[in-house]
Amino acid sequence: MLRLNATDRRLRPMSWRDPRRDLLLCACLDLLGLVVALLALINLRGLSFQGQGGWIVTTLATYLVMGWLLGTYTLLGWRRLPRWTLLQRLGLTLLASLLVMAVLTWLLNPPLAVWVVYRSNQLSLMLPVVVWSGLVRVALHRGALRLRSRSYCW
Repeated sequence: MLRLNATDRRLRPMSWRDPRRDLLLCACLDLLGLVVALLALINLRGLSFQGQGGWIVTTLATYLVMGWLLGTYTLLGWRRLPRWTLLQRLGLTLLASLLVMAVLTWLLNPPLAVWVVYRSNQLSLMLPVVVWSGLVRVALHRGALRLRSRSYCW
């Protein structure tokens, strides 16, 4: 008989056919949330895309990479989803993303016309995205966003 240790009991069995489907879906939904929040920020504040492309891509990539490094995607495989752990990891992702962008801004010293690197804009962009990411992870964990496989009878 196979005995599971404490860490194995926390993991939820993932599909053997496509174990990365939930991870990819979660990352794509995070990216969608980032793009929607960015477009809302641009429309609400009347900002321009001109000259922002590289910094926008850097911001998007930073958030996704920090989420992966700090374990927000790891939570998808757990049987239980402790709310406190989810909040901690999303908060760490927010702070780490802001810190990386602050260091990059300090090192590369972009012109004043680059509004993406302003702290107020970073916070206005990242706070709704963190809430969105939390909702996505809870929905994925509960199975609300899983695609059902269709079986056809011939």
